[in-house]
Amino acid sequence: MSLYWTLIPELPSYCLFCFLVEWSCSEDFSPPAGEIIMDNLQSLRCTITGLTMGQCYYVRVYAYNMKGWGQPQTSTPPCASPSSKLRAFISFSIDW
Repeated sequence: MSLYWTLIPELPSYCLFCFLVEWSCSEDFSPPAGEIIMDNLQSLRCTITGLTMGQCYYVRVYAYNMKGWGQPQTSTPPCASPSSKLRAFISFSIDW
């Protein structure tokens, strides 16, 4: 599953240290199925591998700066299912 996100222009990129991408089969993320910490701030995208075909996954992204973790930003669409015929793309907008 491929994810990408954008930052609002007013947010200086030097204020950010990393992103946490979290996914789950449950809408309330209990329990999370996995997570990735993205510390390459030049690339606001990642690919989640090893997912089950046909299973719906919810995804959210947290941004981290000198004040700590921000509020999670949920994906659009809220969930997606990987399949062999369709690559699921999910987008976010991080706006502290």
